[in-house]
Formats: sequence, C-alpha cells, structure tokens
Amino acid sequence: MRHSVGLPTAIFALAVALVVAPAVRAQQKDPPAPASGGQVSQAAAASPYSMIYTPIAPCRVFGGQPIATNQTGVYRVSGNSNLTAQGGPVGGCGIPAYAQAVSINMSSGTSTAQGYLTAYAAGAARPNQASLSYRTYPATSGSIVQLGSGGRISVFASAATRVSGDVTGYYERQLWAFVDLYGTVLNSSGRVTGTSVEGTGQYTVSFDRNLDTCSATVTPNFGVKFPNVHLYGNNVQITLFSPSASYIDGDYFVQVSC
Repeated sequence: MRHSVGLPTAIFALAVALVVAPAVRAQQKDPPAPASGGQVSQAAAASPYSMIYTPIAPCRVFGGQPIATNQTGVYRVSGNSNLTAQGGPVGGCGIPAYAQAVSINMSSGTSTAQGYLTAYAAGAARPNQASLSYRTYPATSGSIVQLGSGGRISVFASAATRVSGDVTGYYERQLWAFVDLYGTVLNSSGRVTGTSVEGTGQYTVSFDRNLDTCSATVTPNFGVKFPNVHLYGNNVQITLFSPSASYIDGDYFVQVSC
C-alpha cells in the first residue's frame, strides 16, 4: 500500500530523558536520591526531534516475580517472545524491538522490611536513583525506563519483595535523515537501514520499521525543487522535480511521522 504526501508539514516531537525519574516517597529509609531532570542520551541530544511516545493499553509484562534483598531481576519488555515465565503474556505486550524506553508502572508485593526498587536498562550500571519505595505493604509508582540489551530492564530491590510491571507506552527515535544527491546519509536519527539512487532526481530511503501507516515530508536543501513522496513497506521513495517539471538531483531532508 502506498501513500502520497504533498508539501512538507511541521510535526511535533516529544523529547524525553532516558532515565528512571519518579519521585521517591517520603517514608522510605535512606533511599538513593531521586532523579532530578535526568540526562538526555547522546542520540537524543543530537537532534531536536528526539523521541516519539506511543501509548498502549496497560499490559503486565512481568508479574509477581520474587527478588531477594540486594538482588536484581532482569525482565524482557520488548518483542513478541513468550513472557509467561516472568508472568507476562504469551506474545509480549506489543513493544517493538526499535523502542528505546518504556513508561511502566511498577508494583512491590508485601515485604518484611521497608526498601526501594531501582529500574534501569539491562546491561547498564545501576544508577543511584529509586523508582519505587515500599514498606511491608504493596506500593506502586510510574517510571520511564530505558531499555537495555535485548529489550530488557533490570530491577534492583534493597529489601526482599515481589515485583510486577505494567507497560503503558513506549518511546522511539524519530525517523529522519539528511541525504545528499549521491545517496550518502549525512545525518540521521540512526534508523536508516539503506539508501539508493534510482535515477536522476529519484531516491529511496529505507528505515528500520514498516511505514504503511505513516506519512512523510521531504525538504530539498538547495534551489527550487518540488518533491513527490511515496511510502511502501519500510521505504520512502522520493522524486525531485525542477520548476519545469523535469527530474533534478539534489540533497534533501526526509522526515517520517507515524
């Protein structure tokens, strides 16, 4: 299925810091400091179009998993793997492999001592931040957590408890690229998988996801050129026309909105 798009239109993009950033509850005993503002990842800092947020119906991606005192559990969040072993659904929660972070409500079960949870990207160093604090009764708090190796997150517990996580949405990098007339990507959000030059003024840019439900804008870099855009599969097909309606080569900026 192809989609035709006219002249460029502006889109709004959501920038987020890929950190765990909930407030820590007052009753917690000596927890790590809560996140304050957080840090923007290198990928996000490179572009004003940093992240797109897609909400989903709440989905329990892991549930009732025991974590011993000062131990860490690791849970898969993205992809369509069978998550029943961690208390999740058979086909996953619909978080795509290209997701960079998720919004997640984490809950603790009953505990014999007060403590805190820290959620962070699997494979990364554990930050000195608390995502949730709890006493001997259950507690729940929302966080934005970056995904790590294999689309997983790590959850550290300072006191033994059971943890559950309900994902409510995911963040992905914007789909954009600045490409020269030879098909060389000069700058991008890191999601381009390939480019090709089909002929004079005719180009294809491929991204890492299906674009059938998306739209695209193309802005030529120099001179008066009129772009024509078609989307199919993972590809954006671009044709640049001169004022006389002939094909013309040129550099261009392409941005996709899904």
